[in-house]
Amino acid sequence: NAVLDGTDCVMLCSETSSGDFPLESLITMSQICRNAEGAMNYSVLHSFIRDFSAKPFNTLEAAAVALASSASESNGVGLAIVFSNSGSASMVVSKYRPAVPLLVVSSQASTMSYASLVFGQKGMLVDEAAMADLSGADSQVAKAIDWAKKAGLFYNKDATRVAVLQGTNTLDTDNTALLRIVDSA
Repeated sequence: NAVLDGTDCVMLCSETSSGDFPLESLITMSQICRNAEGAMNYSVLHSFIRDFSAKPFNTLEAAAVALASSASESNGVGLAIVFSNSGSASMVVSKYRPAVPLLVVSSQASTMSYASLVFGQKGMLVDEAAMADLSGADSQVAKAIDWAKKAGLFYNKDATRVAVLQGTNTLDTDNTALLRIVDSA
Protein backbone atom coordinates (compact mmCIF):
# COMPACT_ATOMS: atom_id res chain seq x y z
CA ASN A 1 0.00 0.00 0.00
CA ALA A 2 2.83 2.42 0.73
CA VAL A 3 3.99 2.26 -2.88
CA LEU A 4 0.48 2.80 -4.22
CA ASP A 5 0.10 5.74 -1.82
CA GLY A 6 3.15 7.39 -3.42
CA THR A 7 5.89 6.88 -0.85
CA ASP A 8 9.44 7.61 -1.99
CA CYS A 9 11.05 4.66 -0.24
CA VAL A 10 10.28 1.78 2.10
CA MET A 11 12.45 -0.01 4.64
CA LEU A 12 12.51 -3.38 6.28
CA CYS A 13 11.42 -3.51 9.91
CA SER A 14 13.49 -5.22 12.59
CA GLU A 15 11.63 -8.52 12.36
CA THR A 16 12.49 -9.00 8.69
CA SER A 17 15.89 -7.33 8.48
CA SER A 18 17.42 -9.20 11.42
CA GLY A 19 15.65 -12.53 10.98
CA ASP A 20 17.02 -15.71 9.47
CA PHE A 21 16.48 -14.56 5.86
CA PRO A 22 17.30 -10.82 5.56
CA LEU A 23 18.54 -11.03 1.95
CA GLU A 24 15.49 -13.01 0.82
CA SER A 25 13.26 -10.48 2.63
CA LEU A 26 14.95 -7.61 0.81
CA ILE A 27 14.64 -9.32 -2.58
CA THR A 28 10.97 -10.15 -1.99
CA MET A 29 10.20 -6.61 -0.84
CA SER A 30 11.97 -5.19 -3.89
CA GLN A 31 9.94 -7.42 -6.21
CA ILE A 32 6.68 -6.41 -4.50
CA CYS A 33 7.55 -2.71 -4.84
CA ARG A 34 8.51 -3.08 -8.51
CA ASN A 35 5.26 -4.91 -9.26
CA ALA A 36 3.23 -2.24 -7.45
CA GLU A 37 5.05 0.55 -9.30
CA GLY A 38 4.39 -1.25 -12.59
CA ALA A 39 0.67 -1.20 -11.86
CA MET A 40 0.60 2.57 -11.39
CA ASN A 41 -0.99 4.84 -13.97
CA TYR A 42 1.49 7.70 -13.72
CA SER A 43 -0.48 9.98 -16.03
CA VAL A 44 -3.50 9.81 -13.72
CA LEU A 45 -1.33 10.17 -10.61
CA HIS A 46 0.47 13.17 -12.13
CA SER A 47 -2.86 14.84 -12.96
CA PHE A 48 -4.20 14.20 -9.46
CA ILE A 49 -1.14 15.71 -7.77
CA ARG A 50 -1.12 18.68 -10.16
CA ASP A 51 -4.82 19.38 -9.65
CA PHE A 52 -4.56 19.36 -5.86
CA SER A 53 -1.31 21.34 -5.53
CA ALA A 54 -1.47 24.95 -4.37
CA LYS A 55 -1.80 27.51 -7.16
CA PRO A 56 -0.45 29.67 -8.67
CA PHE A 57 2.71 27.71 -9.41
CA ASN A 58 6.08 29.41 -9.14
CA THR A 59 8.43 29.09 -12.12
CA LEU A 60 10.16 25.93 -10.87
CA GLU A 61 6.89 24.21 -10.01
CA ALA A 62 5.42 25.08 -13.42
CA ALA A 63 8.53 23.72 -15.15
CA ALA A 64 8.34 20.53 -13.05
CA VAL A 65 4.69 20.05 -14.01
CA ALA A 66 5.55 20.56 -17.67
CA LEU A 67 8.44 18.10 -17.47
CA ALA A 68 6.32 15.41 -15.79
CA SER A 69 3.54 16.00 -18.33
CA SER A 70 5.90 15.70 -21.27
CA ALA A 71 7.36 12.51 -19.80
CA SER A 72 3.95 11.00 -19.08
CA GLU A 73 2.15 11.96 -22.26
CA SER A 74 4.87 11.96 -24.93
CA ASN A 75 5.74 8.58 -26.40
CA GLY A 76 9.21 9.68 -27.44
CA VAL A 77 10.52 10.86 -24.04
CA GLY A 78 12.44 8.10 -22.28
CA LEU A 79 14.41 10.03 -19.64
CA ALA A 80 14.26 13.26 -17.65
CA ILE A 81 17.44 15.10 -16.66
CA VAL A 82 17.46 17.78 -13.96
CA PHE A 83 20.55 19.88 -13.22
CA SER A 84 20.31 20.75 -9.51
CA ASN A 85 23.07 21.35 -6.97
CA SER A 86 20.81 21.39 -3.92
CA GLY A 87 18.42 18.72 -5.19
CA SER A 88 15.39 20.92 -4.58
CA ALA A 89 14.50 21.11 -8.28
CA SER A 90 14.67 17.35 -8.68
CA MET A 91 12.47 16.85 -5.60
CA VAL A 92 9.82 19.13 -7.09
CA VAL A 93 9.94 17.11 -10.34
CA SER A 94 9.65 13.83 -8.40
CA LYS A 95 6.59 15.18 -6.62
CA TYR A 96 4.71 14.96 -9.93
CA ARG A 97 5.81 11.35 -10.55
CA PRO A 98 7.17 11.46 -14.12
CA ALA A 99 6.69 8.15 -15.91
CA VAL A 100 10.38 7.98 -16.88
CA PRO A 101 13.60 7.71 -14.85
CA LEU A 102 14.94 11.00 -13.49
CA LEU A 103 18.68 11.64 -13.72
CA VAL A 104 19.82 14.31 -11.26
CA VAL A 105 23.07 15.99 -12.29
CA SER A 106 24.84 17.83 -9.47
CA SER A 107 28.27 18.82 -8.21
CA GLN A 108 27.25 18.03 -4.62
CA ALA A 109 27.85 14.52 -3.26
CA SER A 110 25.21 15.04 -0.56
CA THR A 111 22.61 15.70 -3.26
CA MET A 112 23.54 12.41 -4.94
CA SER A 113 23.10 10.53 -1.65
CA TYR A 114 19.69 12.07 -1.06
CA ALA A 115 18.58 11.47 -4.65
CA SER A 116 18.89 7.73 -4.15
CA LEU A 117 16.06 7.89 -1.59
CA VAL A 118 13.61 9.94 -3.66
CA PHE A 119 11.13 8.52 -6.16
CA GLY A 120 12.59 7.72 -9.56
CA GLN A 121 15.90 9.54 -9.05
CA LYS A 122 19.41 8.45 -9.94
CA GLY A 123 22.35 10.78 -9.37
CA MET A 124 25.29 11.75 -11.58
CA LEU A 125 28.13 13.70 -9.98
CA VAL A 126 29.93 16.37 -12.04
CA ASP A 127 32.50 19.01 -11.09
CA GLU A 128 31.45 22.51 -10.03
CA ALA A 129 32.87 24.13 -13.17
CA ALA A 130 30.55 22.02 -15.34
CA MET A 131 27.50 23.23 -13.41
CA ALA A 132 28.58 26.88 -13.62
CA ASP A 133 29.28 26.93 -17.37
CA LEU A 134 26.08 27.44 -19.35
CA SER A 135 28.03 27.61 -22.63
CA GLY A 136 28.80 23.91 -22.24
CA ALA A 137 25.17 22.95 -21.61
CA ASP A 138 24.79 20.85 -24.75
CA SER A 139 27.95 18.86 -24.02
CA GLN A 140 26.87 18.31 -20.39
CA VAL A 141 23.46 17.10 -21.57
CA ALA A 142 25.16 14.76 -24.06
CA LYS A 143 27.43 13.40 -21.29
CA ALA A 144 24.40 12.87 -19.04
CA ILE A 145 22.51 11.04 -21.81
CA ASP A 146 25.53 8.82 -22.50
CA TRP A 147 25.92 8.08 -18.78
CA ALA A 148 22.20 7.26 -18.48
CA LYS A 149 22.39 4.87 -21.43
CA LYS A 150 25.38 3.06 -19.90
CA ALA A 151 23.57 2.90 -16.53
CA GLY A 152 20.51 1.35 -18.18
CA LEU A 153 18.16 4.22 -17.32
CA PHE A 154 16.45 4.17 -20.71
CA TYR A 155 13.78 1.58 -19.88
CA ASN A 156 11.94 2.26 -23.12
CA LYS A 157 14.50 1.33 -25.77
CA ASP A 158 12.37 3.00 -28.47
CA ALA A 159 12.51 6.39 -26.73
CA THR A 160 14.50 8.94 -28.69
CA ARG A 161 13.98 12.13 -26.68
CA VAL A 162 14.98 13.46 -23.28
CA ALA A 163 13.28 16.15 -21.18
CA VAL A 164 15.97 18.45 -19.72
CA LEU A 165 15.39 20.91 -16.89
CA GLN A 166 18.27 23.36 -16.53
CA GLY A 167 18.94 26.88 -15.37
CA THR A 168 19.06 29.95 -17.60
CA ASN A 169 22.19 31.59 -16.11
CA THR A 170 24.03 28.41 -15.08
CA LEU A 171 23.05 24.78 -15.53
CA ASP A 172 21.78 24.70 -11.92
CA THR A 173 17.96 24.78 -11.95
CA ASP A 174 17.66 25.82 -8.30
CA ASN A 175 17.39 29.55 -9.16
CA THR A 176 15.94 29.63 -12.68
CA ALA A 177 14.29 26.98 -14.82
CA LEU A 178 14.31 26.21 -18.52
CA LEU A 179 12.68 23.07 -19.90
CA ARG A 180 13.72 21.69 -23.26
CA ILE A 181 13.24 18.43 -25.13
CA VAL A 182 16.34 17.08 -26.90
CA ASP A 183 17.13 14.07 -29.06
CA SER A 184 19.00 11.30 -27.29
CA ALA A 185 20.81 10.04 -30.39
